[in-house]
Amino acid sequence: MHALSQPLAPLRLRIAGGACTIIDERWSYPMHAPWWRIYCNREDGAWFSLAGKHVPMPAGQVMVVPPWCPAQTGCSGRVHHVFVHVTIEGQEAWLPAGLPPFVLPLSADLQVLVERCEDSTVAPWWPDALARVALAHTYEALPTTVRKRLRDALDGPDDLAPAISLAQARLHLPLTVIELAAACGISEDSLVRRFRRRLGCTPGVWLTRLRIGRAAELLESTDDPVESIAPQCGYADRAAFSRAFTRIMGLGPAAHRRQTRSWLP
Repeated sequence: MHALSQPLAPLRLRIAGGACTIIDERWSYPMHAPWWRIYCNREDGAWFSLAGKHVPMPAGQVMVVPPWCPAQTGCSGRVHHVFVHVTIEGQEAWLPAGLPPFVLPLSADLQVLVERCEDSTVAPWWPDALARVALAHTYEALPTTVRKRLRDALDGPDDLAPAISLAQARLHLPLTVIELAAACGISEDSLVRRFRRRLGCTPGVWLTRLRIGRAAELLESTDDPVESIAPQCGYADRAAFSRAFTRIMGLGPAAHRRQTRSWLP
């Protein structure tokens, strides 16, 4: 096991996508997504805009963008581009929205994995390996409070665990904040305070992100029609689902699917 990855060993990863490709001026879309995005470029030219600030993606370094980071991508010229999209199972219990991107040096362990990604014989396993090593390095750069939340979520009972488990089990069904509070044996106001303190948002906002995050994963990883994904994520019809998805992700479900697949080789 990679020495840095020991604190993350209990975590399970779900790979939403990964490839070696070439991007250009068409690589322009909202980056607001439920998964971690890991990027490494061979040339300069790619960038993203965060809170109105232009942030370049330097060649030869690894950029790790946390979930729900509200940014816009962009690129000038042709850039050889390696990417992995990954979700940490259970991240809903400890990961607050709004973490900034992290820029990692291309250490020897990361460099080996980036270089091997073009070898078709390692294709089945390289996205998971790259994600684990990149996230292990990122763990060291996380704010102390976030690392503590992660350790607490792994080590012991969690006062939000009943609400989170209920939401995950009933993602396809209607669910109210009152029901989430009852699962924890506390009042609605107490649940709201705990969610704000732990995750920086209300239970209602968190639940919507959970639903839309699952929908985004299904859109990227399956060929299920939008009409069947909507009820899987708790929406009565495509229209209601599309409105919620567009509000959170910045574009509609069908457009999101086209865009996320447009750079696959």
